[in-house]
Amino acid sequence: MDVRLLQVRSVTKNVKNSRYARQNFAELLDTATGGERIAIERMGHVAAAVVSPAALLFLESIECAENVDQLLAALSLKEADGRPMVRPDLGASLMIAVRERRGGPRGIMELSRAVPTHRDGKVVLIEFGDDDAIQDGSIHTSTGRDGQTLLHGWLEVTAPDRPLALELTNGQRIDTFERNGNVLSFQRVPVNGDIELEFTKLRY
Repeated sequence: MDVRLLQVRSVTKNVKNSRYARQNFAELLDTATGGERIAIERMGHVAAAVVSPAALLFLESIECAENVDQLLAALSLKEADGRPMVRPDLGASLMIAVRERRGGPRGIMELSRAVPTHRDGKVVLIEFGDDDAIQDGSIHTSTGRDGQTLLHGWLEVTAPDRPLALELTNGQRIDTFERNGNVLSFQRVPVNGDIELEFTKLRY
């Protein structure tokens, strides 16, 4: 069977053959006006469909969209009875994706606002959280046997699949983490030169 037909049937449960459509067209119009979509088959394949005015507006709005804003507006359209044309979570996900793509890589948390811990006049630990991207986390330094500064930390993130990177004040970037569910961690990362830990930035 045609895969496209399976896809249509998975969404449009009301499927009529073309003879039935010719004989009962007024009934199909009433059904479509109520917001139900009817697929019309000919020789086992979907040849046409009868849809509501709202569904037609939805299709035409997507077809005629000239930019992302117009496309998102089309995805927010609803049937006359208030039912959304697409799943609400899909529309929300697309809006988030567009917002992130527009912004490009940008600081989503200025870690300088985090709570610092000082030792010998220098920040050696910062703790942060309660952000739309980071629920909790901390970063701290230690000194290796050879005097090398090492960085350790963990981040409990709201979206584990979102690419994240720490940018240090020396220009060094940390974007490789061990992942355990929503927790990203790193241990004993050598720091190339002096850094001001309190001015670390988190970017995606």
